[in-house]
Amino acid sequence: MKQSSKGILKKNSQHDIDMKKELHWDEHTLQQQDLERGNKTKIDEPKTPYEDDIIQQNQQEDKIEMEDEIEQDLIQAQLNKQKLQQQQKKKLDIEELNQRLKEDLERERKNMDEDSSEEEEKRKKHEEFVKKRKQHYNEKNVIKDAMHKKQFEDQ
Repeated sequence: MKQSSKGILKKNSQHDIDMKKELHWDEHTLQQQDLERGNKTKIDEPKTPYEDDIIQQNQQEDKIEMEDEIEQDLIQAQLNKQKLQQQQKKKLDIEELNQRLKEDLERERKNMDEDSSEEEEKRKKHEEFVKKRKQHYNEKNVIKDAMHKKQFEDQ
C-alpha cells in the first residue's frame, strides 16, 4: 500500500477557508457588554419637517421678529423722549445761566461804579495831598522870594 505523499504542513481544506471568510460573533462577550452598557442607545433626532410645521415655524419667527421690532421701537421712543426732556432742561438751564450771568454783570457794574467813585475820591485826595506838599516845599521859595523882594525894595 502506498500512502500518498503529503507534506509536513497540512493544507487547509476549502471548508476551513470558507469558515474564516464568514463573520463570527462571540456571543458570550456580547451578552456581557449588553449587561454593562445596556443593549439600546437612544438617538434624539428632530422630527421630519412637514410643510405645515415649516409654515407655523415661519409664522412664529415672524411674530417674534415683530415683537422684537415693537420692543425696539418702544425703547427708541423712550430714548427720544428722554433726549427731548434733556434738551428742554438744557434750554432751561441755559436760560437760567443767562439770567444769572446778567445779574452777575449788573452786580459787577455796580461794584465797578462804586469802586470807580471810591477810586475817584482817592485820586482827588491824593491830588490835594500833592498840591499841599508842593505848597509846603514851595513855601521856602516863596519866603526867599519875599525876602528877596523886601531887600530889593529896601535898597
